[in-house]
Amino acid sequence: MSAPERKPKLPVRRRTSVYAVGTLFRLTIRQILRTRWALLSAAVLLLPVVFSFYWSPTEPMVDDQLILWGQVFVIGYLQFAAPFVALVVGTQLIAAETEERTLSYLVTRPVPRWLVVLMKYVAAATFCAVGLTVSMALSYFALAPHFGMAALTEHLNPVVPLIGAAVVGMLIYLSIFLFLGMVARRPVVYAFIFAAVWEFFVGLLPGVIRYLTLVHYVRSLASHLIAAAPETSQFMLHGAMTDPAPLEAVVVVLATVWIALLAFSLWRFSTTEFHTNPDRK
Repeated sequence: MSAPERKPKLPVRRRTSVYAVGTLFRLTIRQILRTRWALLSAAVLLLPVVFSFYWSPTEPMVDDQLILWGQVFVIGYLQFAAPFVALVVGTQLIAAETEERTLSYLVTRPVPRWLVVLMKYVAAATFCAVGLTVSMALSYFALAPHFGMAALTEHLNPVVPLIGAAVVGMLIYLSIFLFLGMVARRPVVYAFIFAAVWEFFVGLLPGVIRYLTLVHYVRSLASHLIAAAPETSQFMLHGAMTDPAPLEAVVVVLATVWIALLAFSLWRFSTTEFHTNPDRK
């Protein structure tokens, strides 16, 4: 009898790199969950849910039930929860390692430096995406009694692409705040000004100035995604999303911002020299 064939083993260096990448992912998730980032993120994500439950038993419902959900979605998630949860987590991914003087341990791992940043970004994106999805689902079901249980499934289908649009916006904001965390001395201050003043307040203003905000293109993406939904479901964005940008412009702007800032963050981390002695200032 012939000996059973053995599966080829990965080279030692490749096995080490795969293990190190998985370890980076787990450590980043654990770091987020064990710090105040998780508490601040939970507070941001719970706020729209609280308002949804507050409005749920008091709002008169005719066609307004879908309009109410649209307002919660646009203001509560696209302009508040998505950017602010990305701010809380993204600005601290590298900045916290620098403050705690643990950055030198990251660069000594047997993986390329750009992969270190990429895996921390992927771990943070996973945490934020799961939290955002759960929060939006809770808000939707909090308002569900107004829809009527028969219409619940009908309106649930367009809710899924809206959640997708919010997650896309969060991923782009996360790349922006990761970049700020690497280049700015006080990244939280600059990130807060960008998110609270520019994206939230300026994004609500009428006129052409909104075309200079990122949230306008995220709202436009949501509008295009829901365009194929049933007519009744399009009430969700009635009055909350007007004059969306063309789909081609939306894709170009969002993809350019996301790819450019994420690529620059990877390049910046790869080319920056760090002290291997954590006690050295």
